[in-house]
Amino acid sequence: MRQILLNNAGAVVARVPRPLVERGSVLVRVHYSLISVGTEIAPLRSVASQAPDSSAIERSVEYASLAKHYFRASLRDPKKAMDRVAKILRTQTAKLKPARPVPVVPAISGELTWTPSGSDVSLTTGDSGVTLVTDTTPAGYQIMSQAVGVPDGQVPVVRVSGRVDDGAIAIGLLNEAKDKWIGSRTYHQGPFEDTLIFDPQGSRAVTIVVTTAGAAVRSKVTLASVSVGTAPPTIGGLPLSELDVQGWGVGYSAAGEVVAVGDGITDLAAGDLVACAGAGQANHADFINVKRNLVVRVPDGCPISLAASTTVGSIAMQGVRRAQPELGERVCVL
Repeated sequence: MRQILLNNAGAVVARVPRPLVERGSVLVRVHYSLISVGTEIAPLRSVASQAPDSSAIERSVEYASLAKHYFRASLRDPKKAMDRVAKILRTQTAKLKPARPVPVVPAISGELTWTPSGSDVSLTTGDSGVTLVTDTTPAGYQIMSQAVGVPDGQVPVVRVSGRVDDGAIAIGLLNEAKDKWIGSRTYHQGPFEDTLIFDPQGSRAVTIVVTTAGAAVRSKVTLASVSVGTAPPTIGGLPLSELDVQGWGVGYSAAGEVVAVGDGITDLAAGDLVACAGAGQANHADFINVKRNLVVRVPDGCPISLAASTTVGSIAMQGVRRAQPELGERVCVL
């Protein structure tokens, strides 16, 4: 999954794990997200310890006073002063040095080979990738890859991209014996780009499988690319997140289509169009997981692009409510 992150150099598009739907939350595929320039760019501005309206002379006096304090302290205990300087240097150097991403080692030499598994599957290869037309078996296996070895202490990392033209499909991993799912993910109509990372649960090999997504209809999908590798697991078993390497998440106003709902939610379902709010939740990303109280259904006739501005509109309305203006009063809008 892609997500827009900010760092001190600007904005980047990073690969991060797709969020999982949680209890009381809604998983949404984002169609539009609103960029709030003032709020989201503010963290890039350097933060000084002085008051923002202090003059250059006042700041110079403050720096001189601080330097005088440390100079006197160094005269009393030179060793402590040197240790303090060394610690400061190590801290600043660590901030400048980016975290090293977890390396992903290719798990096979060459390309994946696909074997049809369904009763009436159409599989063709072209310049755009592998095109699959499924049969009508509900949740039936359609194509399978060769077995891919997973070394001890590693987890499989599968990168997929493509487009679902009709229906829906699911892509998942089977265990070494091919009798148990390690994990799977469903993709509906439209383009997709994702990274599948699942705990191998002790299996020394996995098999990639494309299935129908539960509906007894023909689906058509083009797999533009499928690559598989292995990497050491991290906390949560997700070694491929670039969030800590690239920057921090931004965004708090978005709109899109519900993909799944968590336990306890009965008034929304997959396919509903919703507007979402919340810093740290309604991010600039392909998919977002948002608490139910920060999600509202988009009314009929409202363009989904305009629905992405719901959050900032509600903030303005809340400002009016809190101010409680009366007729004839003078107000200032900032």
